[in-house]
Amino acid sequence: LAKIEVAVARTRDHYAHCLDRPANRSEKKTRSIARKRIKHRVTEVLARADSKNIPMERNEAGVIARKEILHMIGEEERARLHDQMNKAFTKREHDKEMTRIKDETAEREAQARAKVYAVSVLSAACRRWLARKRVVERYEKKYDGEYHAFYYVNKQSGDVSWTKPKAIGNFDIPVKDEWTLLRDLHNFPYYFNASKIEMRWIPPNVEICGGTVEHSWWLEHPVRTGPCPNFAHDGCLNEADGIRYCKVCFDRLTKTVKLKDQ
Repeated sequence: LAKIEVAVARTRDHYAHCLDRPANRSEKKTRSIARKRIKHRVTEVLARADSKNIPMERNEAGVIARKEILHMIGEEERARLHDQMNKAFTKREHDKEMTRIKDETAEREAQARAKVYAVSVLSAACRRWLARKRVVERYEKKYDGEYHAFYYVNKQSGDVSWTKPKAIGNFDIPVKDEWTLLRDLHNFPYYFNASKIEMRWIPPNVEICGGTVEHSWWLEHPVRTGPCPNFAHDGCLNEADGIRYCKVCFDRLTKTVKLKDQ
């Protein structure tokens, strides 16, 4: 508002300067316009004075008309500046609203594109997974005990390959978790699990009834299992033959030996 008042005062001074001492063609044109308005206003001032029975000369009416015209020009300038300010404010608010709407629209479009992209990525991943699953189901990975290497078998065609099929990609087919009886360079038996990459000399998980004791495993090949289907974790050692039996078989064997002795 202070800037508006300064601009209004400057406009009045400019018109007063143009009326008194115009310096160029533009100011002379402004003076001509102002004089026409003052001349028309003199008539109104005289008419107003006559309606109030106030005696007034034309020169005096000219001075009053000049002041009124300068005041009117200032008010017109104030109204113009206010209107310009309101239009600028309206335009600024409109631009802010349009920017907000544009940003919201862009954000919604970005979210929609992100959803479409995510769906496409998930769909592609699912298709790859399904295709890889079909490929994995088509092949079987096995361990060759003679060459000590893995190989792949195509279940449909029966083809065998030492190299992993390219269709599997970076994944691999798990080997069946089972123990395989192999023999080393000295023809000694040992157990190997290709899935766990684990080797052991004694049978896995359990001690077989009738099997040789651990410290004398090399005396007998292959390892004797005996007729008993029981498995012994804490079997009884028979000192006579150096074989570990389960409790049931050990009692039966001891009873048989006692009967023979009697």
